[in-house]
Amino acid sequence: MSEPAAHPALPELLRLHAGLVRSIIQSESGTLLLRFDSLDDLHQGVMQEAIAAGPAFEWRGQEAFLGWLATITRRHLSARRDYWFACKRNPGAVLRLTRTTFGGGIADQASGPSTFANRREQIVLITKAMAMLLPRDRDVVAWSSAGVDLDQIATWLGVTRDAAEKCRTRAMERLRKAFILLTRQSGTRA
Repeated sequence: MSEPAAHPALPELLRLHAGLVRSIIQSESGTLLLRFDSLDDLHQGVMQEAIAAGPAFEWRGQEAFLGWLATITRRHLSARRDYWFACKRNPGAVLRLTRTTFGGGIADQASGPSTFANRREQIVLITKAMAMLLPRDRDVVAWSSAGVDLDQIATWLGVTRDAAEKCRTRAMERLRKAFILLTRQSGTRA
Protein backbone atom coordinates (compact mmCIF):
# COMPACT_ATOMS: atom_id res chain seq x y z
CA MET A 1 0.00 0.00 0.00
CA SER A 2 1.46 3.36 -1.03
CA GLU A 3 1.40 6.57 0.97
CA PRO A 4 -1.14 9.19 -0.03
CA ALA A 5 0.24 11.86 -2.34
CA ALA A 6 0.94 15.33 -1.05
CA HIS A 7 -1.68 18.00 -1.71
CA PRO A 8 -0.90 19.28 -5.24
CA ALA A 9 -0.99 22.93 -4.15
CA LEU A 10 1.36 22.48 -1.19
CA PRO A 11 4.61 23.52 -2.97
CA GLU A 12 2.95 26.68 -4.27
CA LEU A 13 1.47 27.45 -0.85
CA LEU A 14 4.91 27.04 0.74
CA ARG A 15 6.44 29.43 -1.81
CA LEU A 16 3.70 31.99 -1.22
CA HIS A 17 4.19 31.92 2.55
CA ALA A 18 7.99 31.72 2.69
CA GLY A 19 8.00 35.21 4.22
CA LEU A 20 5.93 34.03 7.17
CA VAL A 21 8.37 31.18 7.82
CA ARG A 22 11.35 33.55 7.64
CA SER A 23 9.73 36.06 9.99
CA ILE A 24 8.96 33.33 12.55
CA ILE A 25 12.54 32.09 12.28
CA GLN A 26 13.95 35.59 12.75
CA SER A 27 11.72 36.42 15.69
CA GLU A 28 11.89 33.08 17.53
CA SER A 29 15.25 31.51 16.79
CA GLY A 30 17.33 33.80 18.97
CA THR A 31 20.93 34.77 18.40
CA LEU A 32 22.28 31.47 19.75
CA LEU A 33 20.54 29.35 17.13
CA LEU A 34 21.49 31.76 14.34
CA ARG A 35 25.15 31.42 15.40
CA PHE A 36 24.99 27.75 14.44
CA ASP A 37 22.45 27.64 11.60
CA SER A 38 21.93 30.30 8.97
CA LEU A 39 18.50 31.74 8.29
CA ASP A 40 18.54 30.03 4.89
CA ASP A 41 19.43 26.65 6.42
CA LEU A 42 16.63 26.93 8.97
CA HIS A 43 14.17 27.99 6.28
CA GLN A 44 15.20 25.07 4.08
CA GLY A 45 14.79 22.67 7.01
CA VAL A 46 11.26 23.93 7.63
CA MET A 47 10.39 23.52 3.95
CA GLN A 48 11.74 19.94 3.99
CA GLU A 49 9.66 19.11 7.05
CA ALA A 50 6.54 20.65 5.50
CA ILE A 51 7.02 18.67 2.29
CA ALA A 52 7.64 15.48 4.29
CA ALA A 53 4.39 16.12 6.18
CA GLY A 54 2.63 16.78 2.86
CA PRO A 55 0.86 13.42 2.53
CA ALA A 56 -1.05 14.16 5.73
CA PHE A 57 -1.82 17.75 4.72
CA GLU A 58 -5.46 18.64 4.08
CA TRP A 59 -6.57 22.09 2.97
CA ARG A 60 -8.88 23.50 5.64
CA GLY A 61 -8.58 27.13 4.77
CA GLN A 62 -5.93 29.84 4.86
CA GLU A 63 -5.98 30.33 8.62
CA ALA A 64 -5.58 26.60 9.35
CA PHE A 65 -2.76 26.33 6.79
CA LEU A 66 -0.85 29.24 8.34
CA GLY A 67 -1.25 27.70 11.79
CA TRP A 68 0.00 24.35 10.45
CA LEU A 69 3.01 26.03 8.83
CA ALA A 70 3.80 28.05 11.97
CA THR A 71 3.64 24.85 14.05
CA ILE A 72 6.06 23.07 11.72
CA THR A 73 8.40 26.08 11.82
CA ARG A 74 8.41 26.22 15.62
CA ARG A 75 8.86 22.45 15.88
CA HIS A 76 11.87 22.62 13.54
CA LEU A 77 13.41 25.50 15.51
CA SER A 78 12.91 23.57 18.73
CA ALA A 79 14.53 20.45 17.28
CA ARG A 80 17.53 22.44 16.02
CA ARG A 81 17.86 24.23 19.37
CA ASP A 82 17.76 20.87 21.19
CA TYR A 83 20.36 19.48 18.80
CA TRP A 84 22.82 22.34 19.33
CA PHE A 85 22.32 22.39 23.10
CA ALA A 86 23.03 18.65 23.22
CA CYS A 87 26.20 19.18 21.18
CA LYS A 88 27.30 22.06 23.41
CA ARG A 89 26.69 20.10 26.62
CA ASN A 90 29.40 17.57 25.92
CA PRO A 91 31.81 18.64 23.18
CA GLY A 92 34.85 17.62 25.23
CA ALA A 93 34.91 13.99 24.14
CA VAL A 94 34.76 14.87 20.45
CA LEU A 95 37.34 17.62 20.92
CA ARG A 96 39.71 15.22 22.68
CA LEU A 97 39.22 12.65 19.93
CA THR A 98 39.80 15.24 17.20
CA ARG A 99 42.87 16.57 19.00
CA THR A 100 44.50 13.16 18.78
CA THR A 101 43.21 12.61 15.25
CA PHE A 102 43.93 16.06 13.80
CA GLY A 103 47.06 16.68 15.83
CA GLY A 104 46.80 19.39 18.47
CA GLY A 105 45.40 22.86 18.06
CA ILE A 106 41.81 22.24 19.08
CA ALA A 107 42.25 21.67 22.80
CA ASP A 108 45.48 23.45 23.67
CA GLN A 109 46.37 23.72 27.35
CA ALA A 110 46.73 27.51 27.27
CA SER A 111 44.19 29.74 28.96
CA GLY A 112 42.97 33.27 28.55
CA PRO A 113 40.15 35.11 26.80
CA SER A 114 41.46 34.65 23.26
CA THR A 115 42.14 30.95 23.84
CA PHE A 116 38.66 30.42 25.23
CA ALA A 117 37.13 32.32 22.30
CA ASN A 118 39.15 30.18 19.88
CA ARG A 119 38.02 26.99 21.63
CA ARG A 120 34.42 28.17 21.54
CA GLU A 121 34.68 28.80 17.79
CA GLN A 122 36.27 25.41 17.28
CA ILE A 123 33.46 23.74 19.23
CA VAL A 124 30.99 25.39 16.86
CA LEU A 125 33.03 24.24 13.84
CA ILE A 126 33.48 20.65 15.02
CA THR A 127 29.77 20.46 15.84
CA LYS A 128 28.93 21.73 12.37
CA ALA A 129 31.42 19.27 10.86
CA MET A 130 29.71 16.44 12.78
CA ALA A 131 26.35 17.59 11.43
CA MET A 132 27.71 17.37 7.88
CA LEU A 133 28.51 13.68 8.25
CA LEU A 134 26.20 10.92 7.15
CA PRO A 135 24.28 9.42 10.09
CA ARG A 136 26.40 6.25 10.23
CA ASP A 137 29.67 8.23 10.23
CA ARG A 138 28.25 10.58 12.88
CA ASP A 139 27.34 7.60 15.06
CA VAL A 140 30.77 6.00 14.66
CA VAL A 141 32.56 9.25 15.58
CA ALA A 142 30.25 9.79 18.57
CA TRP A 143 30.73 6.21 19.78
CA SER A 144 34.50 6.46 19.36
CA SER A 145 34.63 9.78 21.22
CA ALA A 146 32.56 8.23 24.02
CA GLY A 147 35.14 5.46 24.38
CA VAL A 148 33.05 2.61 22.96
CA ASP A 149 35.43 -0.19 22.01
CA LEU A 150 35.77 -1.35 18.43
CA ASP A 151 34.19 -4.75 19.07
CA GLN A 152 31.01 -3.08 20.35
CA ILE A 153 30.95 -0.70 17.40
CA ALA A 154 31.27 -3.69 15.06
CA THR A 155 28.33 -5.37 16.82
CA TRP A 156 26.16 -2.26 16.59
CA LEU A 157 27.02 -1.83 12.91
CA GLY A 158 26.56 -5.54 12.19
CA VAL A 159 30.00 -5.87 10.62
CA THR A 160 33.34 -7.52 11.41
CA ARG A 161 35.89 -5.84 13.64
CA ASP A 162 38.11 -5.08 10.63
CA ALA A 163 35.21 -3.53 8.75
CA ALA A 164 34.34 -1.43 11.83
CA GLU A 165 37.94 -0.24 12.05
CA LYS A 166 37.87 0.82 8.38
CA CYS A 167 34.52 2.49 8.92
CA ARG A 168 35.90 4.42 11.91
CA THR A 169 38.98 5.49 9.96
CA ARG A 170 36.86 6.72 7.04
CA ALA A 171 34.43 8.52 9.36
CA MET A 172 37.27 10.30 11.15
CA GLU A 173 38.82 11.27 7.82
CA ARG A 174 35.51 12.70 6.63
CA LEU A 175 35.16 14.61 9.90
CA ARG A 176 38.69 15.95 9.52
CA LYS A 177 37.98 17.14 5.96
CA ALA A 178 34.69 18.76 6.96
CA PHE A 179 36.37 20.50 9.91
CA ILE A 180 39.19 21.82 7.71
CA LEU A 181 36.70 23.05 5.12
CA LEU A 182 34.66 24.87 7.76
CA THR A 183 37.82 26.28 9.34
CA ARG A 184 38.92 27.71 6.00
CA GLN A 185 35.48 29.18 5.34
CA SER A 186 35.36 30.88 8.74
CA GLY A 187 38.98 32.07 8.65
CA THR A 188 39.63 30.46 12.06
CA ARG A 189 42.99 29.01 13.06
CA ALA A 190 42.82 25.21 13.40
